Amino acid sequence: MLPGHFDPPVALRTPFPVQQQARQQKTIGGVLQVTFSDSEFDAETGETIFKGGVTATYDQTKIECASLRVNTKTKEGEANEGVVVVDPEGTIHCQSLHFNWEDKTGKAQSVVLQADNFHLVAHEIEIFPERWELRDAEGSLSRTGGSAVTFVADSVTVNPGRFGVARNAYLKVLGKKIGPLPRLSFTLRKRVRGLGLPSITNRKGVGVGITWESGFAVGDHAVLNSLIESFPKREPAIGLQYGYSPLSPESASLIAPRSDLGERVSDGWFDNISVRKPAEEHDEVGAERNTWAAGTFWNQSTSARPVDSDNVSKSFDLTYELGGKWRGLGTYGAVRFQNVRENNEQPFVTRGLFNGTVLAPPLTLNPQLSGHARLDLMGSQSNKGSFGWARFETGLLYAPGSNILLGAAFVKGFHVGNPDFIFDPLSSSTALHARLDLNVGPYTFHYLAKYDLDSKLWYDREYEISLVAREFEPFIVYRQYPSETRIGVRFRIDNLRDRLTRRSQKR
Repeated sequence: MLPGHFDPPVALRTPFPVQQQARQQKTIGGVLQVTFSDSEFDAETGETIFKGGVTATYDQTKIECASLRVNTKTKEGEANEGVVVVDPEGTIHCQSLHFNWEDKTGKAQSVVLQADNFHLVAHEIEIFPERWELRDAEGSLSRTGGSAVTFVADSVTVNPGRFGVARNAYLKVLGKKIGPLPRLSFTLRKRVRGLGLPSITNRKGVGVGITWESGFAVGDHAVLNSLIESFPKREPAIGLQYGYSPLSPESASLIAPRSDLGERVSDGWFDNISVRKPAEEHDEVGAERNTWAAGTFWNQSTSARPVDSDNVSKSFDLTYELGGKWRGLGTYGAVRFQNVRENNEQPFVTRGLFNGTVLAPPLTLNPQLSGHARLDLMGSQSNKGSFGWARFETGLLYAPGSNILLGAAFVKGFHVGNPDFIFDPLSSSTALHARLDLNVGPYTFHYLAKYDLDSKLWYDREYEISLVAREFEPFIVYRQYPSETRIGVRFRIDNLRDRLTRRSQKR
């Protein structure tokens, strides 16, 4: 010890521990739950100010902020300082947020919204139970903003699960505005296609053409579907169909019965390269359906038939479609009454037609291996006689890693009776199908090959290559049978659209 120097006892030399306030929880009105470190209450105004890393939750929404002022009399709250709103549809950062947990309304300024790969900046957002109002909004298909391509609108109204409207909207490319469009509407209804984008298709024998399918809502339970196709070596094809379904607007299936002229198993992962995941097949076959439809179609083409026709017309086509899950099975059925002709030189034939599918749930053999089985049926009755076929498909799927999936399937079909038209029979009765799906970084690759055991020929090879870019997903699809090449771009805003259309209205 140095002279004149005093060393305190060891216990006194040890720093005192810092006292930290314990986190507290309080439930307000049985609805709003607040977690905080400190609070002040004003009995006269009924206001409580919560401080210190505040978290407030109600329904599906969580609010994080530095301070939160709550009025139990008016059921209102005001969040300030570093406000973050975490919602199933996305995350909002804003300067301040005023909300009413009873009316389920809210209002925020200087908003930055991130939902999936959609980045939006708005001067203000106002939230109501059934709609969102945004003002001075600019959005891009990116996770951080700063995109070369953005969408700008003076105001946007979004009715989750129904529709949206952008007013005085522009497309901004490299800082230059293109537009405006005084009013741009877009559907968010799960059961309606909406105004689709034309796709460019190259078909063997008819050249490069355009296909355009769209659907327009008529209330919550009905839709008007349209189809236009134009190819240089065939007459233009048109179709118009009215569909009605009593199911809830929240139902997942489109109010648009499948075409009886398309591929036999267009929704099968082992049959169509455009079905990107096995889960898509189960979602499609097992979707709840209950649809009535009436339509007229002219100069349509069949697809993937033993002999395809390019000018099939139906003066009328009445359809009832039913489907859903039954004891774990995906089921689908469609009954039609139609007046149809094979081409413009042949007479019309009035007939009844049935198509059906039963899809077994995946059979898990081990974490990497699963089994697959499905049955497809078709039957017709007309003054020309009866005809029908059955097709059974069984296979195995092997996933050795998260980025690779392999599959092989055996297909067997049977025919009975005499067909009305050359496009009625199956294209292959006995076949083997093999498929590979591979993800490498931003690239996805899908390959499908089909071998006919009767003719001993590989009669179909299909592949899809796509690049997951920041704003878009360019892709190329080639199919040998049916002969088709498609080149296009998927707008990745579809991810946000899917979230909004799936939204459960609980606010």
